[in-house]
Amino acid sequence: MSLLNRTNDGNHSVLVAIVKLLLSEKKHLSRENIVNMCAPGEVGDPAKVRPTINRWIELGLIQEKDDRILLHEDVRKEERSIECLPDLARRLVLRSENNTDLWAKEDARASDFTRAMGWLLAQDVWRTSADSWSDIQSLTQQQIGKGSIIIQNDARWPGLKAWAKYLGFAWSPAASRSAIVIDPTRAIRAAIPKVFGKRKSLESAEFLKGLASEIPVIDGGVYRKEVEDRLSERDGSNAWSPPPNNQISTSLSQSILRLTVDGTLVAENKADSDEAIRITLTGRNHSKLKTFSHFTRA
Repeated sequence: MSLLNRTNDGNHSVLVAIVKLLLSEKKHLSRENIVNMCAPGEVGDPAKVRPTINRWIELGLIQEKDDRILLHEDVRKEERSIECLPDLARRLVLRSENNTDLWAKEDARASDFTRAMGWLLAQDVWRTSADSWSDIQSLTQQQIGKGSIIIQNDARWPGLKAWAKYLGFAWSPAASRSAIVIDPTRAIRAAIPKVFGKRKSLESAEFLKGLASEIPVIDGGVYRKEVEDRLSERDGSNAWSPPPNNQISTSLSQSILRLTVDGTLVAENKADSDEAIRITLTGRNHSKLKTFSHFTRA
């Protein structure tokens, strides 16, 4: 079972329908109740509902108790809304219990999504085309050695695009709904309150460390490091190359710029902060953009 196998493990639109039912229905719902309500008669496909239930029981969002389906008891009260579902689902997908073997081919749980997302976010977004499977397949084959797979096959690519968009790591341009733009801004924006906690300002290194803890597929995160370690095993003209020292990835750089423009963050480079570790954003052709020593939550 794997998150990206939509045929056998469900998809996010069905998950949204199931969670809406669980939030709105005061009576207890059985598995068959949910299947019949999500796919009544000839409308919808029951074969899409059952796998989605099974997958998200395994990932820890819902549970089955005494023949009843309900939100898992560990889901916090403030998370129990349809608006919070993308953030809640992202937290569960990235949980360590659901990614015990990042390179698993069978019984992968969420690891197929996690390693693919870590790989996408490590790419130079100015140069990487995510318009088609052929583009992605060619790039992964150039960057990864034999015995390792980033995205298993073309059937998993639509699943990755769909979940990447729903979980806040990408979006589709109006001109091409089949393409995606690699952009973790929504996921990062949602994580900012936890990163800052009760603090108003953070040094840049502490800010990035907090982000990597909340979203471990971005720069410095445990899953991202594991993917980058595997990519670094290859050399040659087509091999993956990291940003220059003290610069962050282009995907994270663009997100930080967006969050400063929309007022979510205030970024500063304080001249009197000699001991602060500064970070530099990366632009086209690995160029240096702005450098910051501190971030303040607006």
